[in-house]
Amino acid sequence: MNKEKINILLADDHTILRDGIKMLLSAENDLNVVGEANNGDEAIQIARKLKPDIVLMDISMPSINGLEAAKQILRFVETKIILLSMYTDEEYVIRAIRIGVSGYLHKQSAATTLLKAVRAVMAGEAYFSSSISKTVLETARKNIHEQLDYSRFNRLTKREKQILQMISEGTSSREIGDQLFISMPTVYKHRRNLMKKIGVFDATGLTRFAIKNKLIAE
Repeated sequence: MNKEKINILLADDHTILRDGIKMLLSAENDLNVVGEANNGDEAIQIARKLKPDIVLMDISMPSINGLEAAKQILRFVETKIILLSMYTDEEYVIRAIRIGVSGYLHKQSAATTLLKAVRAVMAGEAYFSSSISKTVLETARKNIHEQLDYSRFNRLTKREKQILQMISEGTSSREIGDQLFISMPTVYKHRRNLMKKIGVFDATGLTRFAIKNKLIAE
């Protein structure tokens, strides 16, 4: 292998697509396609043998899919993996990140971003096409909101959680006082405190918050 160039292994079961990618890469002076694989199992074997700088691999392949192949390759080979896929679903993207891939390209944008992705990944950067980055950002935002809700819920006292549940179930303040044997001013105090802690000030919002935190069923 030519160590003055970036050595790349291509893994895709679609020969025409693989040939097109090979042609695109081979036209560059600093890139060198050192091997090709038709499926995940071949990709693992060839990667372990050739130890390329980068493995450029489709997710949907026979025998072993690209995600599982990437996981196994990274156990034995010090390489960087860029996945190609038509899938932008959270399930695929997050699993790929957890496995440790360096890049994830949507196939529709690969023709215009592939060369940039290869060089960026080789320079130690992560590279995701815009649609994939959007999925990552949306997932991160969702996780932040979930963590924030969980944190706010844990700030409530046992009594405040109890009253939140009763409010969400449609129990009136007077009924809450009667059932818990506490005065109306005490009910109002707990209600004000829990609303302030979670930042929700209406019955509908309280119900949604209670459902999110599994105090009541949907």
